[in-house]
Amino acid sequence: MRLLITLFFALTSFWGFVQEKGQITIVGRVVDTDNIPLIGATILDTITKKGTTTNKQGIFYLTLPKQATTIYISYLGYYALEKKMTRTEIDQSKKDTILLAISLKPKTEELTEVEIRAANIARTYDKPSTLILDYDFHPEGLFLLLSEGNQYKLRLIDGNSNTLKDIAIRNNPEKLFRDCFGNLHILYADTVYQIYGDQSDLSLLNGFPIRKFEEYLLPCVAAYDDVLFFEDYGLHNQSIIYYLIEKNSKKKKLVQKIVDKESFTAIDDYYRETMAEAGIAPSTVGDNSLAQQDFARKVEKKVWFYQLTLSRPIYNPLCKVRDSIFIFNHIVDSAFVLNEQGELQRTFPIDYQYKNGWKNEIIIDYSGEEIYVKCVRGGLAYLLQIDPDSGQVVNEFKLKRHVFPDKIKVRDGFAYYLYNEKMESGRMNIYRQKIK
Repeated sequence: MRLLITLFFALTSFWGFVQEKGQITIVGRVVDTDNIPLIGATILDTITKKGTTTNKQGIFYLTLPKQATTIYISYLGYYALEKKMTRTEIDQSKKDTILLAISLKPKTEELTEVEIRAANIARTYDKPSTLILDYDFHPEGLFLLLSEGNQYKLRLIDGNSNTLKDIAIRNNPEKLFRDCFGNLHILYADTVYQIYGDQSDLSLLNGFPIRKFEEYLLPCVAAYDDVLFFEDYGLHNQSIIYYLIEKNSKKKKLVQKIVDKESFTAIDDYYRETMAEAGIAPSTVGDNSLAQQDFARKVEKKVWFYQLTLSRPIYNPLCKVRDSIFIFNHIVDSAFVLNEQGELQRTFPIDYQYKNGWKNEIIIDYSGEEIYVKCVRGGLAYLLQIDPDSGQVVNEFKLKRHVFPDKIKVRDGFAYYLYNEKMESGRMNIYRQKIK
């Protein structure tokens, strides 16, 4: 993926730094090629030898003399990057602040894949003419969302890859989605279809609009017989509120509010400044000068950057584990365990989010008993098993055959995942590896 260095953080008014004369502050964010923040990346000024590291959001601040220099950015398992800062660039900086977005490339992205023969790794479904789009678990085996020739299908297979049931479906499905009640759905750009029945009578219920799904069903994150838990993101997606609703009384109760105050303040300033500039651009429609074209293009870039990067939701998930509610609050480095009434039972510290390669992904196994977090180091995925009582990492499992596996799920001591077979015209296959 091409290195992204854009005008990320037109953070010129974000923090309102007051510089001493002859100094400049560099404010930046370091991410990987998937736009995941790299925590603890090393930032070094090659002239003064002054350095710092990135915080939990991948952000760094470095105050330096107002002179030309080169900034060296490095992170274990990634290619280092040198960013030259010219005197002209420094002199033209707004409010003595230079804003950077740095993307580091994993070292293994350019390596040739090495085939590792291992008895505990195998293709779960091996049909050369089949393109697998997504999958999920079924008590009898697996659901596969796939395409064969020009026909899209939902297929149920058993543990030996035998087809138990096929359903012809509309073209171009996007993915499978399991809701808070455990029901499985096929999602399209405009419609959602619930999968209903067992292998002898498998069917799809009538579809309903994606907007209704996103409004009513998607926010539900956990369910009990009498209580439902919901999530609601705040402005710029930098806060999240968890609340419950009692089914009978319809009573609503706040469970927890999580706010990334630092990111919110920065992004809110950026948003206000960008929207103000966007309001100026349309007023000069008749002006077709190069200067106006350049200004409109810069505004468009800033709006795009806000929508696709800055406003990405914070990751502090609520999960149902061992019939309790776990809230993983990465802002305060703690997990909160609640009962089904939303009452706090206990807390414990968490630090897996500082592990090398943490990818903002928590995986609860199919039984709902085990917790795993995903890390990627050198392109290989690692599953760190977390003790639900202490929050400590008790095991680490390496998915050792394929780089950048996708849609990892765990069941009965096996990790399942999709992998893009570059040697087979980019066909997606589903694999499983024994991890216990």
